[in-house]
This record gives sequence, structure tokens and C-alpha cells, in this order.
Amino acid sequence: YRSVKDADVGSVMSSYNDVNGTHLSHNKRLLQDILKDKIGFKGFVMSDWWAIKTNDVINFNNGEDMNMPGGVDEGERYYGRDKGHWSDYHTKIGTEISQERLDDAVRRVLSTMYRFNQLDSNYPDINLDKDTITDATKKLNREAAGQSNVLLKNENGVLPLSKSKYSKIAIIGNDAFASDCNKIGDCSCKDDTNKIFKGHLGLGYGSGTTTFKEIVAPYDAIKARADIEEITIVKAGENLNTNTVSKDYKGNSKTYTVGEEDIDEAKNLADANADIKLFIIFLMADSGEQYIELEESVGDRYDMNAWHNGNELVKAIVAKKKSGQKILVVINAPGP
Repeated sequence: YRSVKDADVGSVMSSYNDVNGTHLSHNKRLLQDILKDKIGFKGFVMSDWWAIKTNDVINFNNGEDMNMPGGVDEGERYYGRDKGHWSDYHTKIGTEISQERLDDAVRRVLSTMYRFNQLDSNYPDINLDKDTITDATKKLNREAAGQSNVLLKNENGVLPLSKSKYSKIAIIGNDAFASDCNKIGDCSCKDDTNKIFKGHLGLGYGSGTTTFKEIVAPYDAIKARADIEEITIVKAGENLNTNTVSKDYKGNSKTYTVGEEDIDEAKNLADANADIKLFIIFLMADSGEQYIELEESVGDRYDMNAWHNGNELVKAIVAKKKSGQKILVVINAPGP
């Protein structure tokens, strides 16, 4: 709502995903009834790349204004003019597609292009390699990161951390440590069902996966500050165990290699350090686009459980908790 009303965006992309069983590329309730009619969006709606899978006019008539990318891809699949999805729409104007709907889509696309000077011959060239790291963007990134974290509970003043409250802290859980795609371009684990995501989860996966200029794992950041404050840090869970499963979450028969938290290591750490004042447990659950498989997940997650037996990790620490010790759980999970 605010992106339309306050930011006045020019275009919206519908995703690959289903909402309540209806694919977003032809979800009339979301694209037409809510976005365009109720909120008053005046720009155009484009599909995600190759997300439209049918020549049926249901996509166009239900609010999709542009089919992307159109044309021919490297696999010789045709989605634009001549041989593919929407290619015969011109024959359906006045019958299955109304002239009014066609005019609406054209008006939305062209007016947005004019509004943002896309047809100007002097429009600047796109430069995706431009270094945008400045003091101003660093400040903005930090502000955005801070506001993106959600504090659900802070019972008994667990936060903020300070030496007066915590002389010794335990960092537990694989998500707290350096990622296996830190500063590597392909974090998306594309088509690799035996890929186990290890380390801190910085983003979801798919075609929008970025290359991090820099990413600091939570353990490294907390440890650096704790050293200044003279707080002792102990850790467990830097390495995941592996397990093979024969079915995914939906019960489909397929062999996956999945990660599991080292719960025994965490238990042993708790037993050996009775003077721990605070356990910080990091959990993760990933999600992304449906053309990619990662561990047991194909795009959407099938439940709200933490990955890698994260729920069991928390229960194990709770069972070991002694009087006076506190527990803080941090969850990194895109698209809950």
C-alpha cells in the first residue's frame, strides 16, 4: 500500500508463487481487485521472468499487463510474438479480450515509460557495476538493517547486551557463523538438491540473488564488540551435520541431503560452562523462487519450522538452562 501511495511506484511484478492456491500471474483478487481498484495503482503489472505458463487469456484479463521477458530464450522457448504465450492475443481482441482491457494495459505501460523518461534518447545507460558504497549508503544500509529486525519479546530486559549483565555469552547455531556463499556470486544453490546451506543466511534464493560486497557473520560482529567490552564468548554449532532423507516435506519421493544442527555439541557446551549468563541461539529457514531446489525446499517453505532441526536445538538448550541464565533466539528467515 505505502509503495503505491507514498513512493508512487511505476510498476509492480507478480511473483512465481501461489497465494491461497491461485498463481499470482492470474490472481484477479490481488492484481485487479486490490492493487488496481482498491489501492488505486496507476502503473503496470509485469510477470516475473517466464512465470506465465499458458496461452489462456486469464493472465491478461485478470490484471497482468506485460508478459516478461517475451521473445526467445536460449532454450528456444518462445514467450513473445510468433510462437508462444500471448502470441495469438491479437486474434482475440473483441472476443475473449475486450478493447477496453487492451487500452488499459497499453495506457499503463506507455504512460509509465513517458513518466520516467524511458523514451528519451538521452536517457542514461544502465550501469550495474557502479560502486555505490559511500558513507551515505553505509549509513542507510545500517539504518535499513536495524529497522528490518523485529523484536518480538524482551522479557526481563534481556536486551541490550552489556558487561554489567553478561560476563559470559554463548553463541549457538550454524546461522551465527560465516556463510558458505560469503562474497561469492552464486548464493542461489540453483538446481542442486545436495547443496546444504551453511552459515549465516543473508538473503533468499533465486534470480534476484545478489553478490555481497561484504557480509559480517553475527558471531564475528558480536565477538568483536564483546572483546572491547571484556565479555567472554563461547560458541557451538559452527559445523552442521548431514543427513539423507528420502522424501521432502510434502511426502514426495526424492532423495535429499539436508543439514542438521550439532545439538550434542551445544549440550556439551552448556554442561561445561555453568557460568554462561546468556545463550544466543541463531536459527534460519530459507525460501525463494520455485525453479530452484535447496535441501527439502522447492521455492516456498511448506511449514513454519526452523531448518536444520532448529526447533530441537532451542529445546535442548532450554532443558539445560540453569537458574539465572537467559536465552535469546534470533531467526533469519525470508518470506515467512
